[in-house]
Amino acid sequence: MRKFISAMILGASVLGVSFGATAKAPVVVEMFGMNGCGADMMVQDSVFELLRKHEDVIFVNCRKKIDIGNGDPEMKYTHDFCNERSAEYARRLSFFGERTPMVVVNGKWEAYYTDLDPSVNVGTTDNVQNIDLSIQGDIINISVPEIEGVDKGVLFIYSYAPTQGDETLVVDPDVSLTDDIQKRLAAGQSVPFVTKERLVPYFVRPIVNRVRVADWHGGVFQTSYPLSYLIEMDQGMVNDLSYVAVLHKGDDYGAIVAAGEVMAPAEKNSILLHSKAPEIELRSNPNPEVINSQ
Repeated sequence: MRKFISAMILGASVLGVSFGATAKAPVVVEMFGMNGCGADMMVQDSVFELLRKHEDVIFVNCRKKIDIGNGDPEMKYTHDFCNERSAEYARRLSFFGERTPMVVVNGKWEAYYTDLDPSVNVGTTDNVQNIDLSIQGDIINISVPEIEGVDKGVLFIYSYAPTQGDETLVVDPDVSLTDDIQKRLAAGQSVPFVTKERLVPYFVRPIVNRVRVADWHGGVFQTSYPLSYLIEMDQGMVNDLSYVAVLHKGDDYGAIVAAGEVMAPAEKNSILLHSKAPEIELRSNPNPEVINSQ
């Protein structure tokens, strides 16, 4: 069944050291964007504000690959699996074919990307269960609960880098920056003909890697892995990564029935302070097929 949530239909209302995940019922928002796409920054900015308002939202920013030559800035954080997932979601869910950017909620609903709140509000009714994630040193602990009526699924773990891209002020040439105007800008107050723009490149929680962790066959499932199983990076960089666990019902592309997130301090600071996060360079992509099968 193809499902699409429109704001017109629904109306305007409808996150090295140990750290753990929130216990609230999550809503998973997957975005399939493309570096250099004109609408991409607008959608990421909308998601950024969404994340500040809804702490139960888990964001998977999957960047699609485009064939422009390896090493180009447009290739940063891009992955073949993002292209594959976007195409399959479009086949299963979309009335309009594959679009870029494409936004999907809980693996079930194609969101109206210019107004995400209605889709997120509907997503809260899906009763997605919480996967408990915690990190102790260089070990990630995963605990999937028993899910009523579901006895088969696939568990993925995504790793993502901190949000990157600061804000800059753009001043109209006719505006004279008087002392009074500068004080107002320093205080965060609005000034006519002075606008805020994002510096580029701009990435909100860009996915660095994905691992198909387990074929799940129902019941409680608990396991632990060294972080090196999920991704190979310099230790200092690994400490800045956050992790998302997603359990799809049935197959790799089924509805999301459980999810969890463990957010690194670097991302918590970034999302609150609009700070520019440190660069993270992937040394290698182990991308094992299946680490564990029950």
